[in-house]
Amino acid sequence: MRQSSSVCVLYSRDDDLLKQIEAYAVESMRVRQVDSIERLDAQLHQLTHFVLVIDLRVENALSSCGEVVSNRHDIAVIALGVPRSEPMLEAERQGVYATEEIPLVRTRFQALLKRAYRFLQLQIENASLRDQVSRSASALPAPASAAQAAKSSRSQAGAPFSKSFRHINNLQALMENIVESVASSALVSRAGIFCKARGDSTYVMYAGIRCMEDTHEVTYDDDEALVHWLRTQGCQITRGNLDHIPEYSTRMMLKQELDGVGAEVILPLQGRTKLLGWMFLGNRGTGLPFDYHDLEQLVVMAEQITTTIENALLYEEIALQKTMAETLLQSIPTGIVSIDTNGYVRTVNEAAQQCLNVKASSVLNQQVARLGSRIADVLLRAVRFSPTVAPKEWMDYRSNHVLVVEAHRLMDGDACLGAVAMIHDVTEKRQLEKKQEQVERASFWNDLAASMSHEVRNPLVAIKTFAQLLPERYEDEEFRSEFGTIVSQEVDKLNRIIEQINDFANPPKLRFSSLQIEEVLEKGISKALEHEHTDGISINTFFDPGLAAIEGDTKALTECFSSLITNAFEATYDQGDSKIDISVKHRKGKGVDAVVVTITDNGPGIPVEFRDKVFSPFCTSKPRGMGLGLPIAKRIAIDHNGSIEIETAPRGTQVVVTLPVSMQRVAQGAER
Repeated sequence: MRQSSSVCVLYSRDDDLLKQIEAYAVESMRVRQVDSIERLDAQLHQLTHFVLVIDLRVENALSSCGEVVSNRHDIAVIALGVPRSEPMLEAERQGVYATEEIPLVRTRFQALLKRAYRFLQLQIENASLRDQVSRSASALPAPASAAQAAKSSRSQAGAPFSKSFRHINNLQALMENIVESVASSALVSRAGIFCKARGDSTYVMYAGIRCMEDTHEVTYDDDEALVHWLRTQGCQITRGNLDHIPEYSTRMMLKQELDGVGAEVILPLQGRTKLLGWMFLGNRGTGLPFDYHDLEQLVVMAEQITTTIENALLYEEIALQKTMAETLLQSIPTGIVSIDTNGYVRTVNEAAQQCLNVKASSVLNQQVARLGSRIADVLLRAVRFSPTVAPKEWMDYRSNHVLVVEAHRLMDGDACLGAVAMIHDVTEKRQLEKKQEQVERASFWNDLAASMSHEVRNPLVAIKTFAQLLPERYEDEEFRSEFGTIVSQEVDKLNRIIEQINDFANPPKLRFSSLQIEEVLEKGISKALEHEHTDGISINTFFDPGLAAIEGDTKALTECFSSLITNAFEATYDQGDSKIDISVKHRKGKGVDAVVVTITDNGPGIPVEFRDKVFSPFCTSKPRGMGLGLPIAKRIAIDHNGSIEIETAPRGTQVVVTLPVSMQRVAQGAER
């Protein structure tokens, strides 16, 4: 807990010196700067037992130093000046506590402040011991009884306030109004109020009348001695009653606090859960001291003030939360509309006004039907039937916007307060999707034309070449035989191209049956081996024992695996150490088991520019081919409620096909 005697007053006009001393001061010490004789005199009248640092470079500083040393033995004076200068030597002769050279040295000056602080503490302790001896020698006179006090002259301290506490929505104005009302009612020469508002870390003076000059600069932390005493004792501090406090150090601390603000009474403002602050009052205008009745009335007054400030702080907090909520509501891009249980509109934010092409002033506190029948239906169903109404999309006829609206019931425990609708304007999104669809459709036909041009031209060129040579070499039997073979092969290529495009555009209807994945995969490998570029490539297969059956179309799955394995052949052909690993494993999942087929090759991987569009039609990095293998394979997997994932790197590609296990077979296995 910080002791109030740990105050350091600096008499100087050097701001840099002030910053140095603030940085060097011991942790519990407060530093105050005064730059004139008048302000120094004010501090000398207000404070006791403090450290006074005098900058001898200031005019008249030396004479002030001598006066303080001669008249105030409760102050430790430290003189700062130029080494071995005449002012420094004179200060030493005057008997100051210590002298220190400028510029300051951190370690030396900190040690000096600690010694001075300890010197003051010893003074207080010695005075406390002398006081205890004196108090034990003669008992203190008993305080006047309440009945006697009641007979004393009555003042106006307990009279009603001349002005009601207003400005509850403005804390600063409220504080000023309180001080004016109290000063007028209690007929005091000065009054002030210290308070710690929401978010503040210190107690500061909010308002005051005829206060001393430095009072506005004083702040108190939570660990200050005065704050601790008010928080724990919770009673008023009166100069006339200080003698009833047993501890001398506490009496000195409270006296110093009264002197510091020029007060006769300090009234704690103790809220329901914490100390809000305190109010101080100076001498009465009549010059008479506060009597017992006055002090009683001041306690009642303090309770009224505390309640008013608490209400103001609560109002400020609620107002802040309301402002933040309204600002957030207006700033979010999602439209928000809320209604009460009777269907009256209570909230329409800016985004909702734009989405619905309405103004808040025309629909607030009106029936929700003013916003349109569709949104009214969604909100009223949330209030009366379903706690949540799933998102619905429609074109709003008033704003010509495409809206997606969902609603939720608002609850306070078990009580329904109404419903809120969240409105998303997806007009731009739908327009972009439409444009993207048009672009993709155009891109599709461009890719198809380019692929067809490339794939069809080669067979046609071969057929045309042989057809041109046929009249000249018709008599050549070997040429006629070669002509028939090549033309037939090229026509077959054209036919396969047409079939592949037809299968992609019009996929055949799948015929599902229970099948073993091993058999389908073997058929896919055999079909892939019929293609070129398979020589010298080793295929390693691994199957988990006891694989469950799956539901699928044998022809479609064979085509899927054949296409994937053919891609692996083409990626690893002519590599020297080419190999393909195929593994089939059973994977148990939540609710549905699956068969996982992994095809791994050690080829160079898929080129970077093609990785994001490997499943796009007509996208291929091969010199030949339509680029329909992977798109068709993915569609087959999806048609079987499965999936295909591809991971590729410069050292190979891995394709993972996941297919769900036949639920019928699983059930039969469970029965067995």
